[in-house]
Amino acid sequence: MKVLSKFKNLFGQDRDLKLSMIRREMVIDCFQSGFKLFAYNLSGSQALKAEMCRSFLDLTSHAFRISASYTSKYEPDSKYNYGKV
Repeated sequence: MKVLSKFKNLFGQDRDLKLSMIRREMVIDCFQSGFKLFAYNLSGSQALKAEMCRSFLDLTSHAFRISASYTSKYEPDSKYNYGKV
């Protein structure tokens, strides 16, 4: 039960903390995508190309999450993790 209560507290964090975490993930994804692009250009490996595409999709997903957080009118709660309109 303690694990579940800790998990519920995760969703109760304020919006600024979540936005800073998403921004940090976006920066990391940018570096990963650049590094994978460089490695792909050196090796021509299709696996690196697929990983680069996945990193770019993660970056796009984070951008949508940030825009949803900024445009939501209500604060996040246990049902809506990023707020709601």
